[in-house]
Amino acid sequence: MNTSTTLVRNNFCAIFPTDNLFSRQNAFQTIGTLFSNMAYYGYALSKEATEAMMKLSPLALEQWWADMEPVLSELSGDSRKMGDFVVYKNFPQEVLDMSQSEYWFKQICMYFGFPNEWFSETEVDREPMEELVSLKVLHLPDDNTLSNILNGLLKVNAPWTNDQKEDVLFLLEEHEVDLSELSFKENLILICTQYFNEGKAFGLSSATDVLRLVVSLSGVDLKSTEKIRIKNLKRSERQFFLNLLENSTDLEEDVLRNKSIFKTFLKGLHVEDYKNKYTKVFEVKNQLFKGKLRSFNSVLEDMILRKDKMVFALLLTAKGRGVFMRSIKRLCDVYGVSLVSYNFAKVVSEYDTVQLLKLKRYMDNVLENKYRFFRPKSSFSKGQILENNVQFDVSPFQNILNAELKTRISKFGNIKTVGNLDQIKFQTTSNEVFSFGKGTEFPIPENVTFIRSASYWENKTHRNNWFDNGWNFFEEDWKLSGSLCWTETDFKNKAAIFSGDPTNSKDVNGRACQMIDLYFDKLVKAGVRYGVWNILCYSKIPFGDASDVFAALQWGENPQKGGLFEPKRCQVSFPLVGDVQNKFIAYVDFKERKLVFLDVTLKADVSSASKNQLMLVEKMPAIVEYLNYVPSLNDLMQFAEYDENQPVDYVVCYSDKDVTLSGEKAYIFKKENEQSKFEDVDINFFLKNQ
Repeated sequence: MNTSTTLVRNNFCAIFPTDNLFSRQNAFQTIGTLFSNMAYYGYALSKEATEAMMKLSPLALEQWWADMEPVLSELSGDSRKMGDFVVYKNFPQEVLDMSQSEYWFKQICMYFGFPNEWFSETEVDREPMEELVSLKVLHLPDDNTLSNILNGLLKVNAPWTNDQKEDVLFLLEEHEVDLSELSFKENLILICTQYFNEGKAFGLSSATDVLRLVVSLSGVDLKSTEKIRIKNLKRSERQFFLNLLENSTDLEEDVLRNKSIFKTFLKGLHVEDYKNKYTKVFEVKNQLFKGKLRSFNSVLEDMILRKDKMVFALLLTAKGRGVFMRSIKRLCDVYGVSLVSYNFAKVVSEYDTVQLLKLKRYMDNVLENKYRFFRPKSSFSKGQILENNVQFDVSPFQNILNAELKTRISKFGNIKTVGNLDQIKFQTTSNEVFSFGKGTEFPIPENVTFIRSASYWENKTHRNNWFDNGWNFFEEDWKLSGSLCWTETDFKNKAAIFSGDPTNSKDVNGRACQMIDLYFDKLVKAGVRYGVWNILCYSKIPFGDASDVFAALQWGENPQKGGLFEPKRCQVSFPLVGDVQNKFIAYVDFKERKLVFLDVTLKADVSSASKNQLMLVEKMPAIVEYLNYVPSLNDLMQFAEYDENQPVDYVVCYSDKDVTLSGEKAYIFKKENEQSKFEDVDINFFLKNQ
């Protein structure tokens, strides 16, 4: 992990000119080569960065590239040389030319241990890729770029992705943070865990956060469904946690929310040894074990059951506002929409913007959706689907929310918006892979004729193991159409094909790769509307237990031209980690030509994608509707006002490909214009309640 990795992930690269003159003529050839090399990996430099590079000496250019190339190679996935570990190196044509009987005869022989080379053609040189692709543009950072990246990450209102965690922990080495700036508790605990292990001072105001910290230090998660065991604490550590609990707010309430685990925690703290010093903790423990604690929530519940209108006096307090928002529908059923909306309007200004956006999205979609999708402990794998029978007048709440959001965005001044901002989802739910929200869409250009997905793994064991790349296909209304995976290698007369099932025990490092090609015209002709991409751990080895598991998705015009893996036409590439055995990454809508990201783990059969067809028929319609509840950038920016006759305060774009900026403050989801110059703004910047 280094500075260059963090910068490139955020579309920056550092260039420090060595003099104020253009380099000598012999440096121009080097610069041209570097531009070509960067394009190979799918990157380009902005005009400003190019000008800075022109001031580097030939030696400085070589040093810069020596630092940059490993970063680009790793982030793009090219470092893994995936094409070298595909069974049929002349894919897709080599597979297209086979009959199914020939394919399976060769495959079975390879399973029995015969060398793969006996059954595959000699690799031939491939024609170079000629199609034009959009490159990711890297801009020059300034003195504040790294701190701005960190501040943006602190405001993320969801668990950080693995890359984001890496960036935060790296940036913490050089930057101090205000823990009160963190928007999400799980991220707060990650930093506190780091501080605790390093012996740094910090404070926590919530007893639940103290519990989260000790659970994290014990190597588990408070959301775990298994019995949580608290680590044995040293005397100094016990006093540290007792001091935090003694000074925490709402100790009784937090203890009651997690009674069982708090009993274990308080026992381990030996509270009796310090009863004269930590009197509040001692009293709460006694009341807890005697069963005499009564929670704020239980008081509210009793009042609601009695239809006591004085409940709103409690709901309007800081302690009650969370319950108020979560219970709006139920409160409307008990007290009526008019009274509930009247009281909600009194406190709407006290909620975080992301809370309001979530509620707005709920109000905008709840009457239209067919399903209700519940996620116990935020788990998609345990998701439960019910028929949606919610009916109530949402318009008063919509009016209140719209007015408040308009007030908030107006404080940012004159904002120009470009592109379909509804395609950009805020990161408000747990993502392991992508730093944007579930449901974010990427339009598929009209010139694209095929999609190529890949799974690559390195995991040396005494036998073969597999991390299978697969697709499930559906017609309109998510009616089952079929699958393409290692057991189903030809879909609809080669509308999609499989590159062969590798046997990684034959490689000294246990490396292997599977690729799948999808052909747009053939799939649409076969009546396919949707395709769901997934990676399954056939050998029941969780992603995190393997040496390396990596996934990538490309698209382009000619599948036989260019390498099997071409970084510059790769849309996404990422490692797969964690204690899970499946990942449903995205789905493609072939009719609307868009790629929609899911990043979910489901209760799935990992032996073959074909075994999950009926599960997806049941769950995908509800999951897609659930994605409608994830707030988009448009939910906020639709209220922004723009006057072309006034100076622009901010520009907000899906892509700057057709918009050249010249110094404005801007948030750009896809940075694709080399001529643009702007002051980068993080998406979460607009979520702050000024």
